Amino acid sequence: LEDMDKGGIKVAKAVPLINKVGELIVSMSKREAEATAGVIYVENGLKGASIGGYSMPGVDEKAELKLAGAVPKDAFLTINAAGDPAVDAQGTELLEALFGAAYHVASGIATADGNEDFAEGFKMFDEVFRPKLLKVHEIMKNKVQKGLGKEGGIVVDLNGSMPKIPGAPAVIIKEGKLPRVAMFSTVKERKLLTEAWQELVPAINEIAKAVPGQEPGREFQIPDPLTSDGKDVKTHFMGLPFVSNDFLPSLSISDELFFLSTSKNFSEELAGKIAAGGGEKTTGVLMRMRLDSLHGYAEGWLDLVLNNSNEIFAGNEFAEEDFKENAGNIRMVLGLLEGLKGFEYHRYKGDNWRTDWHLEVSDIE
Repeated sequence: LEDMDKGGIKVAKAVPLINKVGELIVSMSKREAEATAGVIYVENGLKGASIGGYSMPGVDEKAELKLAGAVPKDAFLTINAAGDPAVDAQGTELLEALFGAAYHVASGIATADGNEDFAEGFKMFDEVFRPKLLKVHEIMKNKVQKGLGKEGGIVVDLNGSMPKIPGAPAVIIKEGKLPRVAMFSTVKERKLLTEAWQELVPAINEIAKAVPGQEPGREFQIPDPLTSDGKDVKTHFMGLPFVSNDFLPSLSISDELFFLSTSKNFSEELAGKIAAGGGEKTTGVLMRMRLDSLHGYAEGWLDLVLNNSNEIFAGNEFAEEDFKENAGNIRMVLGLLEGLKGFEYHRYKGDNWRTDWHLEVSDIE
């Protein structure tokens, strides 16, 4: 920064923000340490268990997780934890300091001699886009962040049905499967989230309208959302082409739950299971990956294409033969990976921090 300043690029305003970034990183990464001991042993693959070690800043270790017990056992990926609101607020401060420092550095470059082209682009950003982006940031900070609860997670399963895409082979539509992704959070104050949605759409439309090169009067705008009332959540979505209830980017919300998902059905399934309760009590941080589900998904698609190659390739004999020639190699690789069934990691706290992990492996038939 000193070299930039000597070169005529004034970046003095960025220095306090860069210092703040360092202070926040130090504060957010502080950990408590305990004596630790552990064991690794062979049982249905490889397992490990340990006690003690470093704490996990940013994790509310006492909160019972709602999502973990509701996830289907065959879901490909599950990540679930409850955060510490104080550390989350520091994370927001960190991002503000980083972007603030970058802004002041860019401003210094724009005012230096010989940077006329950069200065012109920066001026457009500063006058047109910066106020609009700051408005979106304030909505996210003061409405979304405060409206969401401390638990969050992501779930990916591989059981989604195909949408009816015009021109796609009927057998693909009928038997094909798509991944379904759901991002989850608990809800602290639904009213704030409702207000955020009402303010975000116009704010994003303002940004889209300001993008140069669009024909006046025909600028991109987010379409008005549609709404569907389910048993446990209300779902909002856009009327897009080629969608179905299982392939529908959507936002689902109740007084307690919030989902952003690629599938309306998936959100409603998870919400129903959370509402029903049950499942093993889980706290801390959980990560689970079912590799056998991914293996079965890949095998299913391979078999589907091979068994219906005439219809799928629609007379393209070269592409069909090429796929069949490579199918054996694909199946061989899948066979080699068949023994890897899954991996699970769980870090939690009783009287002390504990870690359990399991790399599930079986013999290849």
